[in-house]
Amino acid sequence: MLGCWVGDCAPIVLVGAGTQLAVVHAGWRGLAAGIIDIAFAAFDEPVERALLGPVIGPCCYEFGSVDAAAVATGVHASIGELMSPTRWGTDGLDVTAAVRAGCSAHGVGVDLLADCTGCSFDGFSHRVRAEPERHVVAAWQVSTGVEVAT
Repeated sequence: MLGCWVGDCAPIVLVGAGTQLAVVHAGWRGLAAGIIDIAFAAFDEPVERALLGPVIGPCCYEFGSVDAAAVATGVHASIGELMSPTRWGTDGLDVTAAVRAGCSAHGVGVDLLADCTGCSFDGFSHRVRAEPERHVVAAWQVSTGVEVAT
């Protein structure tokens, strides 16, 4: 079993064509640094599937353009693809769009497992509610494939 603890960052599960599996913690700095490319490169088999657990949405994640440019570079996207207004009208980073762009660069789509941690997910949010708790995304191999729990 593999898993990662997150507050509002993106927990990504990558499933290979055979037996390989990865769980990646992708905050904005990791996305900017190319963590998705790094995770794909670690596989010895084609990645067939990507799943994204609960992550903060652009509706709740105010974000500056300089850091957004770094994220865009790290996921092979344009800033325009990653920015969306927050609920209060400022620029927000769409982490889901960033993960989709990064995985799309490798020919893999992304299935969403949950909604925004800030306003829609029945869990924790460090950024919106300053909660110290975290949630986990876990993945494990079973005889019929891969199971994932949030």
